Amino acid sequence: MVRYKFLFFCTAILVFICDQTSKLFVKSSFALYESKKLLPILNLTYVENRGIAFGMFHNGSDIKHYILLVSTIIAIATILYLFFRDKNGKASKAFIFGMIIGGAAGNFYDRIVRGYVIDFFDLHLGNHHWPVFNVADSFITIGILLIFYRQLIKKEEIL
Repeated sequence: MVRYKFLFFCTAILVFICDQTSKLFVKSSFALYESKKLLPILNLTYVENRGIAFGMFHNGSDIKHYILLVSTIIAIATILYLFFRDKNGKASKAFIFGMIIGGAAGNFYDRIVRGYVIDFFDLHLGNHHWPVFNVADSFITIGILLIFYRQLIKKEEIL
């Protein structure tokens, strides 16, 4: 059980550090909205996201900011509850939940400290762009997809 918790915390901390380091690099290396081609389908574009994941709901009042903060706290608390209630945890579950918590903590930190989240991955095919996102969004999304896969496809009890 100790190794299970250790893996969870190490994963969360590593994701948080990778997320914050990448954001600091982009903020110090790019002007706002500056974009540089990295691959044929990927640009690095500095955006300040005041909405939720992938730039959704970026317009609105200051009350939206507080609703997002409270929603993030509830989501983090729920994940922590689901993680710690399991007395026979598997390493894969610790890793998955660590990815989600680390990503959520990275974006939460941005909202508290900056009032917005730094996004920079601009994935596109021709002129069709996916909303700009960051390392934290990537780990949260991968973690949630792994939960769905393990629950629905493999029929494992992960939640």
